[in-house]
Amino acid sequence: MAATIGKGFREIWRPKLSDRPLSTRDLPGRHGFGLGRDRGQWSDAYSSQFGKDPQPQDITSLHFAVAPDRVNVHIDETGFVFEGVDGALTVGPNFVHHAGNELFWKSNKHIPQWAAEHIDLILPNSANDFSRVGISVDMYQRKDLRVTVTGSCGIFGGFECSGTVSISGTHDLLGSKSKGRR
Repeated sequence: MAATIGKGFREIWRPKLSDRPLSTRDLPGRHGFGLGRDRGQWSDAYSSQFGKDPQPQDITSLHFAVAPDRVNVHIDETGFVFEGVDGALTVGPNFVHHAGNELFWKSNKHIPQWAAEHIDLILPNSANDFSRVGISVDMYQRKDLRVTVTGSCGIFGGFECSGTVSISGTHDLLGSKSKGRR
């Protein structure tokens, strides 16, 4: 909020209760966050695919600011301002990721523009169970093809690192697009 120049608005994230029935897997203390407590017999990511509410919470946040010399409108990928049960606004733990990746890295005028647009810092946040640090680089990107290399390491338990190469895109190999849209 201190980085906003001018008058601004930040969408406040309000948790919504799920319609999914309660489960013993939801009990407090089940999530060990790598601190030696048992995490259960199957992964949380896998188990979330069952039941009536498999969708993860969307914590993106609309943010805009208007000043005499500029207008800034964007969506924060990792929202961090929450409304608590008592209605008070709270800065949540995703602020570390937001500040490091979206404020320091993406908005730093000393970082080359290509790097700011194609490199993401991976910092502890709710999407990675607050358990990883690393970097993701868009090696090649155009309208119909994207190649991304990601490397990250766990920060709890042992020193476990992993790397992935992701290739995504669209094609028209079977001619499904009309000639006017190609």
